[in-house]
Amino acid sequence: MPTVQKAPDQPWPQLVRGLLINLDPGDHQPEEFSGVPDVTIQGCLGARIRGSRNLGGGEPPCSMRFNDGAHGLRILGPLEVCESQGRGIRVTVARESQFCDLNIHHCAVEGIITGNCPSSTYQRISVARSRPSSQSWVRLDYPPDKRHGIYLSGDASDSVVAAITVLYVTGSALQINGAGMNEIVRNVHAEEIACYHCGSSNTPPLSLMAVRESIIAKFFQDWVAGDRWGVCFADGKPGYHCENVEFRDYTVPARSHLAIEQGSNNIEQNPGDGWTPGEPPEPQPPDEMQALIDEAQEAIAGIEGQQAVASTALASIAGYAQVAEDALARIEALSAGRR
Repeated sequence: MPTVQKAPDQPWPQLVRGLLINLDPGDHQPEEFSGVPDVTIQGCLGARIRGSRNLGGGEPPCSMRFNDGAHGLRILGPLEVCESQGRGIRVTVARESQFCDLNIHHCAVEGIITGNCPSSTYQRISVARSRPSSQSWVRLDYPPDKRHGIYLSGDASDSVVAAITVLYVTGSALQINGAGMNEIVRNVHAEEIACYHCGSSNTPPLSLMAVRESIIAKFFQDWVAGDRWGVCFADGKPGYHCENVEFRDYTVPARSHLAIEQGSNNIEQNPGDGWTPGEPPEPQPPDEMQALIDEAQEAIAGIEGQQAVASTALASIAGYAQVAEDALARIEALSAGRR
């Protein structure tokens, strides 16, 4: 197996099949990677991917973006990924991937999002503190309820999600959505999912679309934004409902419920004796300055949205004004011809 020892100030090596990249402690630059199979990135205490890289093509910025074909990818910690203006880690079309022992925080969209990555493992991962992006289009396209912790999209069948902690994320802590990529997700096993103050608007901590024959067990929620601790639905697509999903051994806020919508059926709920994480996280006092910055950025995003509406309306008004002006000119010309 070829091996590279990477210092923080060194560029990322060109990927080849079977490459092992050992990271030294320190801040490593964000990167977009080609889809080469069987690559391992091994972190260490103090290793960090800080910031994000602009990708283009309508994709939000990302700290680590792996393109199609990185089958067998392994991102192993201890490793910190932080301060992305978009996503933390994004991987597409990479079966049998592994993501373990990661600390991801202060990202503007998802902490981890994979697309069509079946038979993958997500284990001992913390995602915390979603925030608005400094890029206006990202803020507009990804409002608070779309800033998820871990998002499995497309075919995530036969995947395992275990020992996950998600804190202060304004979207779902865990979203599994086959419907968005016209896929059915089967045989996912998720357990020990600890959710602290996750969700906003009508988005609950757990969101499932087109998930079948799967088990979500041992999860904890201390708070929900509305009255739902989870939802099973079809993302508005006929035939992509959830079916034969079991939720068991969980603790959720009183008077919250699981919404079962859009044809989802055979959804079993068995809270049992409940489940609570062994060691809750230390309370994090609010960062007043960051809260003010977030509030200002959200307000700016709202203003930009209204400006876009106003610009469209003004363009329509200008168009109608021109039609009226042309009509008046023709009337005047016809009137002059009759004198």
